[in-house]
Amino acid sequence: MATSTSLYSAHAADLPFKRKIVEYVKARCTISRCLTLAIISTLNLASASISQAADPNGLSGSSKSPEKSVNDRLVELNAALGYRGWNVPFPAFNDTLTQDVGGIRSALAEYGIGFIGYGSPRFFANLLDTPTHVPNTFPKCPSDASVSGALCAGNRAYFGQSPDAVYGISVVLTYDLRRLGIPDGLLAVGGSFSGGDYQAYSPNIDRLNLLSWYQTAFDRRMEIEFGYLQGLQQFVGQTVGGNFANPFGPSGSIPALLGLSAGTAATPMFRSTFHMTGDLKNGFYNEFAVSRSVPVRGPYGVYQNEVVLNPTGLDFFSSQPGTGALFTDELGYRQQSKLGQLGEWFRVGTSTIPPRSET
Repeated sequence: MATSTSLYSAHAADLPFKRKIVEYVKARCTISRCLTLAIISTLNLASASISQAADPNGLSGSSKSPEKSVNDRLVELNAALGYRGWNVPFPAFNDTLTQDVGGIRSALAEYGIGFIGYGSPRFFANLLDTPTHVPNTFPKCPSDASVSGALCAGNRAYFGQSPDAVYGISVVLTYDLRRLGIPDGLLAVGGSFSGGDYQAYSPNIDRLNLLSWYQTAFDRRMEIEFGYLQGLQQFVGQTVGGNFANPFGPSGSIPALLGLSAGTAATPMFRSTFHMTGDLKNGFYNEFAVSRSVPVRGPYGVYQNEVVLNPTGLDFFSSQPGTGALFTDELGYRQQSKLGQLGEWFRVGTSTIPPRSET
């Protein structure tokens, strides 16, 4: 709020606009504070219930290793229950704000269950003395202008032209399939929930964003994963510095424009990765996948086509133009970074949708 106050004094001539920003931020902060308190309360209640059910006599505390820190325990839990399909580090239990609050993660792990949630709030506002909407001299907007982002009278030309905010959260539940004898097996299911002011930038969604069966084979030389997967997180390595988010957005990538699924727009996919040295993290590898592409020639952008026209995320096939079987292959060499050694990653790949006749 200090930033907003300084903007008030620096641009006193535009007080109504700046006041709108301050009121907008205050409203968002109040909502966020209430949501945070509700989530923490829910976690505490769930933790108490699970802990009581798992140990009605309250004896579990005596079995814990007192020499292990919370971070060390969470690192171990993440190695067993953390999702591991991405080619960059997936958010880890020990990096979360909630850590093991109330012992809920430890209690869930007793049943082979892992849980994590992550989100990315964004707020943008144009602070320059420029139009906050497309001028009325432009053509009248069509009925779907809010989703298509059409350049028409009264619409926005870009996210943040007038004060805009979007908040999205994804949650992932995992189950340890090693309990069933599956080598390195992990079942994962996830959903995404987001809302914002500018639908052409990020549509409001409540949809499946992950359904994954993961395991290894051939003495851990091959990874196998299938389900509804996020292609750009499986291939390409487009994120910066190991981050899970791409600052240029899900469509700021040529593979995405060619139909590879991204982020919350997961599509059916089967992929296998052969590690030539038997090391799942280092050395030469070849990764191959076949998936259903997102609609590259639908009425909106490629990301919007998938999430708007397939709102639940469950559609296995799509009748939209430009949708088909997408074959992706990547050959690479990777050496993870460690203390005193920089990481190395070299890869080359191809992605193609075989041509087909359309009527």
